[in-house]
Amino acid sequence: MHSPCSYPNVFVARSVKANRGDMASQMGLVQGLLAADSVGHVYVSTYYPHHYARMDRVVTLRPPPVRGYTINRSERELLATGALVTWGGGVDLQDLGSKLKLCLLWLRFILLKRYGSKIILGCQGTGPLRSRCGKVLVARIVQRLDGGVVREPTARRLVAETGNLPSACIHESCDAAFMLEPPDPAFGQQYLEEKGFDLKQPVLGVNVRRWYHERGGWFPSACRRRWVADRMSAPMQRLLNHMAEAIARQTVARQILLLPMYRREPEPWEDDIDLLEALQARLPTDFHAAMVDEDLATPALLSILSGLSALVGVRLHSTILAQVAGVPALHIAYDHKGVEHFQRMDMASWCLPIQEVQAANGADLLARKLAELLAHRATLAQTVAQRTQTLRTDAKRQLHELVDEVKNG
Repeated sequence: MHSPCSYPNVFVARSVKANRGDMASQMGLVQGLLAADSVGHVYVSTYYPHHYARMDRVVTLRPPPVRGYTINRSERELLATGALVTWGGGVDLQDLGSKLKLCLLWLRFILLKRYGSKIILGCQGTGPLRSRCGKVLVARIVQRLDGGVVREPTARRLVAETGNLPSACIHESCDAAFMLEPPDPAFGQQYLEEKGFDLKQPVLGVNVRRWYHERGGWFPSACRRRWVADRMSAPMQRLLNHMAEAIARQTVARQILLLPMYRREPEPWEDDIDLLEALQARLPTDFHAAMVDEDLATPALLSILSGLSALVGVRLHSTILAQVAGVPALHIAYDHKGVEHFQRMDMASWCLPIQEVQAANGADLLARKLAELLAHRATLAQTVAQRTQTLRTDAKRQLHELVDEVKNG
């Protein structure tokens, strides 16, 4: 029997579209909230209600207009009940992508506060902030918070410096995806076999992303068409070449699962699929490779990842989800978030700066590290499982303590 609820309704207000990593973090936040005795029903703003169809005490809401940054009728009715608002999944408090997005987020928080709502961050990442305008906008947003659980030490410093919250109201934990329950491997095994994989042999997961296109303007990078047209620029070509060479040189895993974390709809400028197709074209013909391009709920995706032997990924969330599934990962890090996460996992040596992989000897470095990852995958998988369970327990505890603190004060 669920105990009496101090917050009968909690609203997970951030709407996520197409980004598998942020969708996984959102679902992890939902599962973490459901595990709290003080929480009754969790309402989720989502474009994918079918992903939550089998979850008890979860109610899905259609996101409001303007990409989820306004308020619609169903949200107004929910907020009138005194629901606690959580904002989590991804990294919104940064100015590399679009200052306009920060303005819309500020508007969203203003509208939520009009209904007397208390707002907390749910395992949010932050930064980088490179402009004075971005810092001012983030300060305005953070000043409307009642507390928060953040993902990294950098995030905690940023929230503390820009907001008016006492340090006790800012908890530091990990990505909300670590609150996801361990996957059932049955679906994943069937899926991989249908894709032509021999599960008696090692399978290597691979992810790549475009990282150099965000320049911190007012509008998203997609509005600057020259960056969309320049997808396969020299830095990306070099990265793809070095990754393909490193994968080809290792002799353990000749089966490759290509894992896009951002699908084609609705934002082709963020798409991973064409980059992975370009990587696949560079692999030797005796490799077997297949793409995970279906619309999959997070539990199904985790089940597929649990069938991997190891993963190498550029998007941080590709490596996080691999770890949640119990799989060792090698991250090619393009900013501080990946470095700090792998330090938290006590696996800092499995995080390579992208500048080193881009260097002239980058293929050699990546090949050595990838061969080491595959050679020690069984031992590393045990470490990953232990650290993941520790982070899962800690993240839930931090979130539940924050909910109770906000409730009491």
